[in-house]
Amino acid sequence: VPEFRFNVFQKYTFTDNFIGNLGRGLSIGLGARYSSEMNISIRDMNYNPRTGGLTAGDYLVFDTVISYPWELYGYNVTTSLNVTNLLDEEYSEGGNNLSAPRTWMLTMGLKF
Repeated sequence: VPEFRFNVFQKYTFTDNFIGNLGRGLSIGLGARYSSEMNISIRDMNYNPRTGGLTAGDYLVFDTVISYPWELYGYNVTTSLNVTNLLDEEYSEGGNNLSAPRTWMLTMGLKF
C-alpha cells in the first residue's frame, strides 16, 4: 500500500451555446491520480525492499473526458470520449507489470 494516494477529477458542463446553436451541454473534464512509492515485493531475504527489493515508484497520471449530448430522431444521445493516462506515462499501480498505456474509449448512450 502506498503511503500517499491522491485522486482528483473536475468536470465542467457548458450551459449556453457558443458556436451558433451548438455547445450547450458540452462537458470537458480533467483529472489526476498520484501515488507515492509502494513496496510490491515479498518480504523475504532476497526481495526485502530495505536492501534494494522490488518497489513501484511514485507516479502522476492524467485522465480526461469530453462528452456532448445531441438528438437523433427524437431520442437523446450522448457521445463521450474518455482518455486514461493522457500523457502515456509508464508506471505501475503494484504488481510486476506496468499499468495500461494511453487508452481511448468512445461511448454512446441513448435515452428513450
